[in-house]
Amino acid sequence: MIGVIPCAGNGIRLGETSKPLTKVNGKLLIEYPLKNMLDLGIKTVVIIQNEKDIQNELGFNWNGIEIKYITQEKKKGSAHAIYLAKKLCEGEDTCVILGDIISDMNLKEMKDKFYSEEYGCLVGGMYVDNKELIKKSYGIYGNGKFIEKPKDVSKLTNILGLGIFMFNYTLFDMIKITPKNKIKKEFDIIDTLNKFKKSGFFILTGNYININTPEELKEANGKNNL
Repeated sequence: MIGVIPCAGNGIRLGETSKPLTKVNGKLLIEYPLKNMLDLGIKTVVIIQNEKDIQNELGFNWNGIEIKYITQEKKKGSAHAIYLAKKLCEGEDTCVILGDIISDMNLKEMKDKFYSEEYGCLVGGMYVDNKELIKKSYGIYGNGKFIEKPKDVSKLTNILGLGIFMFNYTLFDMIKITPKNKIKKEFDIIDTLNKFKKSGFFILTGNYININTPEELKEANGKNNL
């Protein structure tokens, strides 16, 4: 399994010039998904970057993980960013963790389920009491269809999508047939999920926070268990 970390966003909402290099509890934000990859036993990670700032900071090895880099020069969506890694990952199973996520969760159990039940894609999610949180991320209908940042969450399950995915070797074929989002005019990985014949949610437990705003950064810096 190869790791992919898309982090080519510009960090405007956070107020940072390079969000992945923002310090959170003394560590770079990008180091948290890298630690997740390390814990999963992944030896090679592809980072999709905006400029070469991450590459200049981390180099090509992080705690024994080989790091490869691809620059997304034009912002065409998350699926497009991941597709850029095709030549480096094609034929391999892929773990994708978004670059602005801090998590200490049972990802090894998710990996075991992915392989034991031979999923096309397995998506990490967590139960939430407040469905309104799903409006900021993505959720799932009872029929198994995924939807990003829904305006109406009344018909969705109480599962919040976390930006953690495991895909089999057909990932890039599925991205290739993913249509452009009619509203955002980009290619979103959430739309790709709906192309797989066998997909599902794995309920993760533990600590999790998605860093997009100064308020979320402040919250993360106040948590000693992250």
